[in-house]
Amino acid sequence: MDINRHPTTGPFVIALSGILFVAIFLLPQSTMAIEIVIGEPMNGSTIESESDLVKVKGVVSSTQQDWNVASEAAFREGVMDDVALLQGGGGGVTLVKGSAHYSSAEFSEEQDLKNWHFYEYDAINGNLTNLNFDGTDWRGTGDVRIGQVLMMAGTKHPVRAWTAPFDNTVAVRVLVQDRYKGTGGNLDGVDLVISNGDTKAGSVHVGDGDTAGKEWAGNIEVRKGDQLRFRLDPLASSASDESTVNISITTSPPFGTYTSKVENVGTGSRMNTLTYAANTTIGTSVRIETRSYQEGTWSGWAALDEEDIPVSPGGMAFQFRATFYRGNGDEMPSLKSVHIVLSNLKRVAVTVNNGSIVEAKGMPNWEATMAVREGPNTINAWAEDMLDGTVNATVTMTFHQIHVDRIPPMVTVLKPTEGEKVVDDKLHVEGIASDNIGLEGIYAKVEGEDFHRCKGIENWSLDLDAPSEGLVVVTVKAVDLSGNLVHAVVSVDFKHPDTKDELPFGGPALILPAFIVGALLVAFSRKG
Repeated sequence: MDINRHPTTGPFVIALSGILFVAIFLLPQSTMAIEIVIGEPMNGSTIESESDLVKVKGVVSSTQQDWNVASEAAFREGVMDDVALLQGGGGGVTLVKGSAHYSSAEFSEEQDLKNWHFYEYDAINGNLTNLNFDGTDWRGTGDVRIGQVLMMAGTKHPVRAWTAPFDNTVAVRVLVQDRYKGTGGNLDGVDLVISNGDTKAGSVHVGDGDTAGKEWAGNIEVRKGDQLRFRLDPLASSASDESTVNISITTSPPFGTYTSKVENVGTGSRMNTLTYAANTTIGTSVRIETRSYQEGTWSGWAALDEEDIPVSPGGMAFQFRATFYRGNGDEMPSLKSVHIVLSNLKRVAVTVNNGSIVEAKGMPNWEATMAVREGPNTINAWAEDMLDGTVNATVTMTFHQIHVDRIPPMVTVLKPTEGEKVVDDKLHVEGIASDNIGLEGIYAKVEGEDFHRCKGIENWSLDLDAPSEGLVVVTVKAVDLSGNLVHAVVSVDFKHPDTKDELPFGGPALILPAFIVGALLVAFSRKG
């Protein structure tokens, strides 16, 4: 047994997983009492938050009325259950079994025989061109070929296509296998692309030499005349792109439609939920559509998964129809019970401190995001019914805003300056820093080393050991009391003071003792 419950936001949305409504009883209208409760925030609570936006949540309910479908029924061969016929809709129903289509079994030498067609696709201009049958295979430009299971790509792409004979959702399963492992380079495999016309539904990639292959499966909704296409794409290279492709398309065509009699929902009520119990087997399903009569006009039929039909506060009527699908065998679903709940809830609105009105989202569980102020706040929520009756609930709460420092500090390196040449035993750095709240500390390092804490805070300094000469990158980090941080970076040309200079021509400098130089000068003077 499959039991489901579906909430709805409009009057005419119905969910059904069985086959048939057997009987619908509309209970007499009566006054419906509304109740509303604010669950969050709790009355008397205190909230501390960085944001002044608070989620207000609650529940609204009303005394509800029911339609009941209590007796079990199922389709008989050829016609619907007699109880259903007495309700004013339906009639004789022709049963049609589902069908399965296989690309290999239905391969033929004629185009469109058993709904199959054979093309080649030009990826440059996007055109499809019919293939020609050579007595064994369908052939196209160059190597393009389609056989009973073979699909071979070339400069163009082979395409098998199946044309849907009716409206339905079909189950598609594809197995793609590479026929053999190629030799040489550029063996990138193939993609099989599945589409409904030009709308892609999926794809599967098979690598070169993957003789086990890959499978793709999915459900695709088709209308009569739609063409499901299975295109083999050779990717960058068509080398060794011979593939075996097996396609199965399983359909479950409709085998009956029941249209209910017109039902009055009365003034000021809407459909709130629908609960049903059904016996279903694999492959059976049902499609529900509804329409409403408001202000003298019937709406169009709306499927269950389409937008809700708007609610009008005036007198309303609705009608539903169910299309039933059986499996590929003789399986048929049956409906055990349906329970429809009527409610007259219209909306929930919320205010804070008698400010702007905010419409809450959802019913019966509702919520709204509200701006509150520092200190005490009064939150008021009220529910309104379809006849404009209201009921309200009130809570008080206290709000304290938490102020979080997200502003990073500021730091400036005064010495050394960017690109400065520094000759010293230590690399001295100094600068200034500030923050809107307060600084935890200043840290500095040379590239490749760890940070060291500087002396001072707002005016800071530190002597660093430079691990090497040449270009040295210095990073300074300032951290404030909230953990925010900022970096400053300078690059300098650093040398130790005992480094020997080089001659312009690149040789080592010759440093002579002073007394030798003096002696030579004296000797030269005496000769003169």
